[in-house]
Amino acid sequence: MKYYPLELFWSEEDEGYIALVPDLPGCNAWGATEMEAIEQIHDAIEAWQAACKQAGEPVPEPSNRLEETSVMAASKTVYIKLAKLAKQQGISITQYLEANVI
Repeated sequence: MKYYPLELFWSEEDEGYIALVPDLPGCNAWGATEMEAIEQIHDAIEAWQAACKQAGEPVPEPSNRLEETSVMAASKTVYIKLAKLAKQQGISITQYLEANVI
């Protein structure tokens, strides 16, 4: 399994969170919560890769965007734990990290 960097942001227009994979053009997902968007993007990645393979196209390798940005990479397990802790406090993951880590 390949692990791709994700971008996650709130969309006022869509009234939800958008997750996208910059390395896979057009691969994105929507969720009412951050966690829902992350869960949906994993399905979108699998579908994107399957379509690519079916068309006989190579699946792009993940880039190393950590060198390009200050975005934190975390495993799905760590992200789920952070999401639960933040939800318990009624705040976003970023707010939780700022209040408890930084």
